[in-house]
Amino acid sequence: MQPPSSNPGADVDKRPSTISISSNEPEGRPVPDSPSLGTPERRSESTYRSQHPPPARLNCFRASSIHLPIYDCSPWDFYKPFLALGGGRLLGLCNHDAITRVIRIEPWPISSFPRNTIFTILQVQHRNFVDYYEAYFFQGQVFTVSEYIDFSVKEMVNNTLYPTESEIAYIIGQVLAGMRFIESRGESATISRRTVRISREGKVKIDPTSVPMDGEGSSADASCLESLMLSMMNETQETLKATGIRSWSHEAIDFVKATSWATAEELFKHPFLSSPRGPETLVVLCAASSLLIKKDVKPLEAFSERFSV
Repeated sequence: MQPPSSNPGADVDKRPSTISISSNEPEGRPVPDSPSLGTPERRSESTYRSQHPPPARLNCFRASSIHLPIYDCSPWDFYKPFLALGGGRLLGLCNHDAITRVIRIEPWPISSFPRNTIFTILQVQHRNFVDYYEAYFFQGQVFTVSEYIDFSVKEMVNNTLYPTESEIAYIIGQVLAGMRFIESRGESATISRRTVRISREGKVKIDPTSVPMDGEGSSADASCLESLMLSMMNETQETLKATGIRSWSHEAIDFVKATSWATAEELFKHPFLSSPRGPETLVVLCAASSLLIKKDVKPLEAFSERFSV
């Protein structure tokens, strides 16, 4: 995909006036280390900046209203295309290439995603959902700017990096926490190997913007966890019956069975998820993934400029 050429990497925020959306969340996202664009100056004219000064770095969750700017202009006025990740995804640079945070920019056809739908998607702010920072409507498409989460469960299992039972329990527990949250909002998200992503630090996040594909389930139905869990176990219903407790605990097998009838709230209390775990549970899995998963990336203009010989 060739990005539009429109003065990429501009250093002054000359975006038009924004459309702001807000949400009063029962549970907010962690206070970020910095805004999506990296420095206060880049966002000084936005609604977010004018109404919300940079918070102190606290180890807590913010539950106040969150305003997300949406601009009617080209994202390439403010970002330099750096790497093409495939599937219409790019990594971009901004602020004199001084930003170390990796962001993601995704285009969607507006005909498939009306603006009201985009607003709803971008309001999802929770520690188990990918953070979206802003959006641009330009040339019949919407480009969203988000954090970069390194791997999907699909990429892991496609590279035969299957989690252990304790790792599976942690991943499923985090996905369930996200499902319970979005259910409390009366909304839903696609849950599958493709949409569940894991960072190098072991954070598990759902990408709420992915369009459902054939065979993928919705967070509105907890049975979607069955295929996700079986894929991480490298099992099918048939092989799980055959291997049984030789390979997996009673709790793990019972949890898979329970996905066919239990609610997300009931599954969250299942004994399979009873042991307290943190992101450090995934240290080995994430280290192996960072070394062995091959990314189909292509250098773009900013990359060639940065690493030219």
